[in-house]
Amino acid sequence: MQKRGVVGAAAYQRGGTNCCLLDPTAVHWLTQFSDLTPEEFEPGYLRLHHRLPPMFSKKAAGVGSAHEAPMLPTDDLLADFDWKDHGAITPVKN
Repeated sequence: MQKRGVVGAAAYQRGGTNCCLLDPTAVHWLTQFSDLTPEEFEPGYLRLHHRLPPMFSKKAAGVGSAHEAPMLPTDDLLADFDWKDHGAITPVKN
């Protein structure tokens, strides 16, 4: 535990001058993450390599990526469409 505290204090001292450049009014102190290297922090806390639930998989969506939507046909769309005529817009409620 003593070693961890010394390592954390050294990390705080190294970063102390840089963090004040970002926000001189901010208060920074040691946390449980202070002495972790980026290599130790990322897999344990950022969860960058998590698995998507099956419903969000590329295969289920039928598209190239889980973040892409399929292109829908636009040939038969109306030239003019007013949402007020379809009850989608209501008066302002106070």
